[in-house]
Amino acid sequence: MLGAVPDCERVVEGLFAQPTNALSSLVFLLAGGWVAAQARRSPVHRRELAVFGAAVASNAVGGMLYH
Repeated sequence: MLGAVPDCERVVEGLFAQPTNALSSLVFLLAGGWVAAQARRSPVHRRELAVFGAAVASNAVGGMLYH
């Protein structure tokens, strides 16, 4: 059996233990904001886009807290 394998990247000291993963979470936050902005402009699927944008943004917040 193999030993413990780190989940994504080496943990370092600092504000973010895994800075690359934290940065990718920030990109998810920006993408969620962009989708939410598109929902305001869309004549159709407005509610679905808003919910999807919120889900993507909340995934980003969870990722930032984890990493």
